[in-house]
Amino acid sequence: MCDSVNGQKGAISISVEWQIYDRTQKKVVEIIKSAGKGERAKFDQDGLNGMINDAFKDSLNAMVDQGKVQKYLGAPTPH
Repeated sequence: MCDSVNGQKGAISISVEWQIYDRTQKKVVEIIKSAGKGERAKFDQDGLNGMINDAFKDSLNAMVDQGKVQKYLGAPTPH
């Protein structure tokens, strides 16, 4: 990441451990790990927050692509 008076640009990678909590069982029923990446090619005053948000979104999409979210929501798995 590069920081200047014009904001930040660069790329970050994160690894997220998602925990699915079942309120009826009062416990975590599954732990899912996924990774994500966020990038900004040009300086942006909110570049760091944007990169972090994009990395979490990418990680969430990776979890959805694994079929894990659909498993608990009853929705069809992606094709």
